[in-house]
This record gives sequence, C-alpha cells and structure tokens, in this order.
Amino acid sequence: MKKEGNLIYISLSMILAVLILYYSLIPPSEKAEKSPSINLDKIKHFIAYALLSFSLYKSQLPKSHSFLIAGTYGLLIEILQTGLPSRAFDPFDIIANYIGAGIVLFLRSENGKRIAGKL
Repeated sequence: MKKEGNLIYISLSMILAVLILYYSLIPPSEKAEKSPSINLDKIKHFIAYALLSFSLYKSQLPKSHSFLIAGTYGLLIEILQTGLPSRAFDPFDIIANYIGAGIVLFLRSENGKRIAGKL
C-alpha cells in the first residue's frame, strides 16, 4: 500500500509540475492583464508551490528536498519567462513560490505542528 501511495503522489507531483509550467508560460489572458490585484497572482503562486512541495513530500522525499525542488522549479520557470515576449521576470513571484514551498517545511516541523494544533 505504501508503494501505491508513493506512486499516487509522484504522479500528482508530475501533473502539478506540468500544469504550473503550462500556466506559467502561456500568454496571460486579457482579463488577467487588466486585473488591478497583483496580490491574487502571488496567492496563486503561493498555493501552487505549496501543493507541489506537499505532493513531493508525500511521495517520500525529505521535507528539505521537496522545498528545494519546488522552489527551484519556480525559479527556473521565472528565468524561462525572460525569453517570452508575453511574460516577464518577477522576483516577487520567486519569493511567493519559495514561501509556498516552505510552508510545508514549517507545518511539518515541531513548531508548525504545535501552532497548527492550537488552531
């Protein structure tokens, strides 16, 4: 059963990685370009990379590896965006990606478990 669970989370990680890559490289919609809220974009980055980091962690990777893989994946995508006319490099996206990926590290730590237990 444990091996099957790993396969599910490995598959989920791969699907999330492909979806993140796709939505990060396609031209933004007109609606997104006119959106006044830059914070919504950062929230999307946070959630996407938190989910990726969590699925990597659940596939039996160490917490620190899931954080590094997810965050670095986001960094590489931001670098790829510099070569696309419809996209732009945004250091704040990288920060949101790493914070999202890092939330898994925090929540799985002793302090995170203690704080989550009080909620």
